[in-house]
Amino acid sequence: MNDIEHNFINTVSVERILQWRATVQELIRVGFAMEFMLYHLREIAWAFFIKKVQPVVDAIDTHIESLKKEVADLEARHESLLSGVTGSSRFEDQTLISGL
Repeated sequence: MNDIEHNFINTVSVERILQWRATVQELIRVGFAMEFMLYHLREIAWAFFIKKVQPVVDAIDTHIESLKKEVADLEARHESLLSGVTGSSRFEDQTLISGL
């Protein structure tokens, strides 16, 4: 347990967390009241994994915002194109020669 005291979230690894959990489980098995440590290890693991995935989540958020801007630009172009060609064509239900 001394090992936990001398580590920070930046220096811990999955293997280390699993080793600590195994040690705590063994201590519980032989009679020590260490259940609180399992909860603490879950918090450590949660913080560890959040720290690992946060850069990916941030990159995805940035990409989503970029795509939203691109969609907005495309929608504006779409509206601009449609506004220039509004109204029905007089040839919709007539032959092209009609009206001459």
